[in-house]
Amino acid sequence: LVVQLDQDSDEHCQVKALYAISCISRDEPVALAKFGQLDGWGVLVRAVQRDSPKLRTKGCFMISSASQVSGQVVKEMVDMGLVMQLAHILHLPFDNSHEHILSALLTLVKNSSQAREEARAENLGLVEVLGNRVKVLEDKEEFSECVEHSKSILQLLEPDFVATEDWQEVADWQSVPGGCHVKMDMETGKKMARKEETADR
Repeated sequence: LVVQLDQDSDEHCQVKALYAISCISRDEPVALAKFGQLDGWGVLVRAVQRDSPKLRTKGCFMISSASQVSGQVVKEMVDMGLVMQLAHILHLPFDNSHEHILSALLTLVKNSSQAREEARAENLGLVEVLGNRVKVLEDKEEFSECVEHSKSILQLLEPDFVATEDWQEVADWQSVPGGCHVKMDMETGKKMARKEETADR
């Protein structure tokens, strides 16, 4: 099944192989360990990278489920570069598979400090992508899950507002530390903050 997922030229067969692998192993530590020994996580990374919404959806579901089973499984997935690969997909034009990508990424950053560090990397541009995604989609009810997943990831990556001497918008997921002056922008309805000791200009 692992070889079929990785090498079969028929996308339908690849999807069926991934579905079978997921059903057999996603909740079973022993089966997941064997999957890892067969370079399964590397195969799964390549499957998620393919331009196939069905493979991405089923692959991300397996990632999310397996992440709940074992910290070792999470480490193996992170070591295979899964955070970087999922972030890369989120840089592509938005489609419905991104909800599942975000769900999988959330399970990784929730369960791994290494995943959080990788996701914060400036060259990955993930924080900026997710922040923009929230702004674009937050008023569209059909994308509420994407928005919630994005905010949850951002809360793990950038939980605290970093104050400067200038007024800046405080994101919904951020807490404002002590020593800040906070106000509400009446025109935009946004919360703004800056260092408390700075006088109004």
